Amino acid sequence: AKVAQTTGQKAAYTRNKAFSKQQYFDWIIKGIKDHGSLSRKDIDQLLWDRLSDLYTDKQKKLKITNLLSELRDKKTIKNIGSDNKSKWVLL
Repeated sequence: AKVAQTTGQKAAYTRNKAFSKQQYFDWIIKGIKDHGSLSRKDIDQLLWDRLSDLYTDKQKKLKITNLLSELRDKKTIKNIGSDNKSKWVLL
């Protein structure tokens, strides 16, 4: 952060630095609370631009998959749809 401040790269630093895992969880949970459910497409749209610019599209997709899996494993959310028509809801 100090180097970014010195070199005038504050915005790039912030875009490249990922948010905490908990922040991603909070956005997913809030989105589901606000709307009752979210599709995978909705969740991708919610998180995509918040993931580090250093990630490739493939890495972003995998990161979101891992976040959803972790929330599912913690019994926080579940998918009541299919793989093609996902519908994530709170438990």
